[in-house]
Amino acid sequence: MARNTAPLTKYGRIKNLHVLTTLEANVPIDVILVINGAETPLKCTLDSTRMCTNLVDTINIKASDTFAIKLVKKAPVNIPKFGLQASMILLAPE
Repeated sequence: MARNTAPLTKYGRIKNLHVLTTLEANVPIDVILVINGAETPLKCTLDSTRMCTNLVDTINIKASDTFAIKLVKKAPVNIPKFGLQASMILLAPE
């Protein structure tokens, strides 16, 4: 369960994408933060290590934005069901 102790009232920033998966196949998969339907630079690529991070990019958001995680496989192969956990840090504006 996620808990937000400082609610986003107008603006904020998202950074530090961390992704873990149970996927055992060695198929690169891009994990991308999408804001209001548009891909952002906050992304990383899962590989055989079953994890990826992006500690470089920071994305500005506002309270009315919608966001999602998009997965894009980089090879035309079937992938079995798998689990995925993605976490990011929500910060107040600077």
